[in-house]
Amino acid sequence: MSDSRRQQVLVVYPHLPHYRFGVFRELEDLTGYDMIFAADVDSGAKGIATIDFALLKTVDRLRNVRIGPALWQRGLIKVFRKRRPDVVIFFGDASYLSTWWLAILARLRGLDVVFWTIGWHAPERGLKRRVRLLFYRLAHTLMLYGETGAEIGRSMGYPAKRMHIVGNSSLSSLRSTTPPQAQIEAFSDSLPPAGADVIGAVIRLNDVKRLEMIIAAAAKLRSNGSDTVVLLVGEGPFRERLTSLSEDLEVPLYLPGAAYSDLELELAYKRLKVCVIPTVAGLTVLQSLSFGRPVVTHGDAYNQAPEFEAIEDGTNGGLYAYGDVDSLARTIASWQKKVTDDPEGTAERCRRSLDGYWTPQGQARRISKILDDTRGLSV
Repeated sequence: MSDSRRQQVLVVYPHLPHYRFGVFRELEDLTGYDMIFAADVDSGAKGIATIDFALLKTVDRLRNVRIGPALWQRGLIKVFRKRRPDVVIFFGDASYLSTWWLAILARLRGLDVVFWTIGWHAPERGLKRRVRLLFYRLAHTLMLYGETGAEIGRSMGYPAKRMHIVGNSSLSSLRSTTPPQAQIEAFSDSLPPAGADVIGAVIRLNDVKRLEMIIAAAAKLRSNGSDTVVLLVGEGPFRERLTSLSEDLEVPLYLPGAAYSDLELELAYKRLKVCVIPTVAGLTVLQSLSFGRPVVTHGDAYNQAPEFEAIEDGTNGGLYAYGDVDSLARTIASWQKKVTDDPEGTAERCRRSLDGYWTPQGQARRISKILDDTRGLSV
């Protein structure tokens, strides 16, 4: 950096989700920058566990106020006045009215403005396209999770030089917690028996992920003589429907509940042979690969989460034809065989595929370079 003064970077999030802990801590250790986080203490109706503010060096409390589908982050103006940042990194959601106002104010005051966002999921038209472009143009730089978002952004007319890929990572602040021994034993007892041919995921049980396709694929595998069983670690509104479907299709289904600690996750992934996420394969991809388990999902980028880009078809997972249960079953079967034939080699390839791009350290390095390159663009 060109001068010795530490740059003050304000990171504005709606809340601090537990799975962002790794990258937030890495950002705090960046040379030449002081990171200040501003967020509400919890995720509200989303029910996502959040990082205890005491685990980070500097956090200012905001209060999220819902106005219909929009949100205002109360207290953000006060934080601006108090912290006097050089750079502001916003969550980058166009439904946050306070981000529109504060991004404009930051630019008028000569601050560097960065949006940290998934970006585009699919090409857009009409008013939606124009509003998103207008919103994103408030930033000097977009930090995007994956290449698909950047590719669509270019096709929508957003300047390529203002988009940068930072990837994503998952390291929970809850992983180091130690549950009571009775809880660990109960969790272990609720898992499939050792040696079973287990497919599934550590995932929230909702309809977005199309988890019923896992059970349908397992039924097809079992009809061909496989002893496949399904393990879904998590909670959510889809639990009863999945239970009912598994009974109808006579597929053994294990639902041990949510798991966050290292002890519980290790137990779950030791049982799991292949991670299966029928669609919207997000951070579960990174977690599964970090535990050495291949991931099966589909290859339709416009109906995916950015993290699916971490999957190298044939190396650390497989891509099936979107929406096709027969294709899903075939892809799962091929990976069940690969893991059986070469468990250690498969696990090593899965873990190695995260290096340099899908880790907190790699993500923080890319953000650091963007901050260095962005510095002074507002002048």
